[in-house]
Amino acid sequence: MKHSKQHHTASLAFLTALIILLNTSVEDSRRSAASIHLHPGWKAQVGSTYTFGHALTRKMNRKSMEERIAERLQKRLRADYVYGSPPLDVLIQAILKRQELLSKHITVTFKTEENPSYGTWVASIQSHPLWITPRFTLTEGSFTLSEQAIKRTLQRKDVIAIYKPDDVTIEDIEAGKNGAPTKVVVKGIVKPGYIIRESVAAYAIFNALREGKSQTTVPLTFRQGTFVNETDTDVGTLTLLASGRSNYEGSTYARTHNVKKALKEHVNNTLVAPGETFSFNDTLHGPVTQRSGWKIAKVIFNGANLETAPGGG
Repeated sequence: MKHSKQHHTASLAFLTALIILLNTSVEDSRRSAASIHLHPGWKAQVGSTYTFGHALTRKMNRKSMEERIAERLQKRLRADYVYGSPPLDVLIQAILKRQELLSKHITVTFKTEENPSYGTWVASIQSHPLWITPRFTLTEGSFTLSEQAIKRTLQRKDVIAIYKPDDVTIEDIEAGKNGAPTKVVVKGIVKPGYIIRESVAAYAIFNALREGKSQTTVPLTFRQGTFVNETDTDVGTLTLLASGRSNYEGSTYARTHNVKKALKEHVNNTLVAPGETFSFNDTLHGPVTQRSGWKIAKVIFNGANLETAPGGG
């Protein structure tokens, strides 16, 4: 059968239109596939060899953070630890427990008899990771809270600002001249203050954290300052027997000067042996005159009369 030129032209036009249509369909299919948002674990690209089976295998092989940590820990234990390592599932549970402990924190309130809220300390286990003690055997593994580690922290650092007692060392003992009392040579002044009893505080903090509490209260202990005798002379145990206070606020300059001079230069650190009598006048080392540095101030005479004289006050 013979075909005319018109037939060939019509056939060629039909084939061209069919090719364009097929290309358009494929491109639309690719665009549609690209526009579908699948989970990263299941996405497969058109024209690649990546199948849904591969995606499923990858998702099943994906490990949790705890599993990865447990595997690294197991490898380290087997290499370094004399007792080897427990099974992986035991390590995973131990790591989960450690993460739970690291999330805990506590507010510790320190109190005195006069002040129920003397000071506070906010402590977290995350900032003190050594409070957690690891323990591993071939069959067991655990992370537990350590009361002793909490106590070591309290011994090592000042967790709150407190007025601590001041202790003083006796460096020498000087015999008095011309009948004056014996004096001890010291550096500093003995002062009372408060201390933290680390064992009591650590026990309270440990129990509160273990019971899931976020706060606890710890009492501070009051203690007098003490003398530490480093001389060869035995002066016995020096303890505070009594104390007294006198407020001379608002006094004249002369009286204030005389009080400070008497205490600082003469009375402080006077040593009175058992059976001896303390004499205030003897501690002043001679006559009280302006020439020896005393100021004119009021003095009580005869128990009732006020008169001015050197050393008044």
